Amino acid sequence: MTGRQRGYSRNDSRQPRLPKDQTLREQAMVIREFAKNNGISIRVAKVMFEEAEEEEIKSKTFKHNRQGICPVCEVEGNLEYGDYFIDDCIVKFPWKCDDCGASGKELYNMEFTEHCSVEDKDGNAYENQD
Repeated sequence: MTGRQRGYSRNDSRQPRLPKDQTLREQAMVIREFAKNNGISIRVAKVMFEEAEEEEIKSKTFKHNRQGICPVCEVEGNLEYGDYFIDDCIVKFPWKCDDCGASGKELYNMEFTEHCSVEDKDGNAYENQD
């Protein structure tokens, strides 16, 4: 070798190159700044950011349960419903939000209310006495 180690350029500052993608580049710059301000390595800062992102994903919550309104973006009327199914007296309507892409199910309790439209074998109607 003539004065240089393999894999390093003359201007090497021992920091990984910034990505070309603007979003990833900005994220890498934030990580570098965090590492510099806290006196830690970039590698340790990156691990800390990754762990924080994983924790954020685990702890996502929504605020409201309102019929026909996406609980994530709270836009009304943008839920695309699939075929419902019944599970232990609960009717479940799967949905996907056309606005933010979230998906879930709306649940409805089935509860007996009354009999109606009762007829005998000849088609004669019965009246409800309740």
